[in-house]
Amino acid sequence: MGLTNIFFGLAIAQWSLFHYSAESNRVLREYNIPSQDNDKAFRLINGWEAEKDRFKYFALSDDKSCGGFLIADKIVLTAAHCKGHFKNGVYIGVTNKNELNDAEYIRVDEEINYPNYDDWTYEGDFMIVVLERKSKFKPLCISNKDHEIIPGKVLYAIGVGKKEDGSYSNKLREVDVSYISNDECKKSYINYEVSDDMLCCDSREEKDACQGDSGGPLLIKGKSSENDVAVGIVSWGINCATHPGVYSRISKKYDWILETVEKNGGFLATCNKVTESPTQSPTQSSSKSLSRPCNLVSLEHSFFCVYFCCTRIYKCQSFFTKTYTLQLFFVGVNLRAPKVLKKYANGPLKILRIGVNVAA
Repeated sequence: MGLTNIFFGLAIAQWSLFHYSAESNRVLREYNIPSQDNDKAFRLINGWEAEKDRFKYFALSDDKSCGGFLIADKIVLTAAHCKGHFKNGVYIGVTNKNELNDAEYIRVDEEINYPNYDDWTYEGDFMIVVLERKSKFKPLCISNKDHEIIPGKVLYAIGVGKKEDGSYSNKLREVDVSYISNDECKKSYINYEVSDDMLCCDSREEKDACQGDSGGPLLIKGKSSENDVAVGIVSWGINCATHPGVYSRISKKYDWILETVEKNGGFLATCNKVTESPTQSPTQSSSKSLSRPCNLVSLEHSFFCVYFCCTRIYKCQSFFTKTYTLQLFFVGVNLRAPKVLKKYANGPLKILRIGVNVAA
């Protein structure tokens, strides 16, 4: 009983910090650093530098924290968990985030999240970014029911993210991964929800998307950009090259995307026949990483992140170690909360993510 009182006492004492982290939580994910101390989180593992000007539809939020891609002359598609980072403007045609003279900067008129987006399960992780004017670059075709993929299909993720040595890549990078069925994916995510609105890609030869570019595209790569098709949006995952990467499945929300684009004066890119890229996996550079968002916090920095009345462990953040100088172990109890509690998860139950300092 005494331990219980201490446990909940600490929760109340740290309420303001947890309350603040409810919003910072989103920022952390949008910056693709669910654990700011976790150097191994979310990089595009065993990726390579993209050919210059190959992916001119690639977009980057003006704070350089989230990726996206042009799907109509004045519309960018990205992840809903990136909301807020595109509110000012977007760079389109990015090949090097530190050399943006060749990129096009356009101010943003509106960010529109998918109406039923759930930031606890990442269900419906889609966002439309409406630009103030048309882009000069050609948009990317997006997948509908005519672009079905089968297990084993090679797909490509692109982005500007953290490299394996912990530094960030300035140049756009890509990686090839293999599509797997959701049933197969669920075997790696027993305690997580992998819905039909999501798709998974397994690592190929320890390749993976990782920390660095939430909202970037997952592609069927053609011989040229005109033949590329976006089938997914970088969404979430656990570790790098150890668990499948999870992406939002574009075909499942194609009708909503089409309707929203047309309501805002845009027209989706016409899809050409997909002609497969003749090359895969060029010689790897010494720098092996690109990036994805939303990773479980690892234990390598003396940091336990466990949840209490939460369905997603990675919702707990190492943000606290950045606020306090004290290194903390966060210890909790995983209780599979009944659905009646889930609706309170963004409110009072946030304080039940409880930290106990056992490092002193």
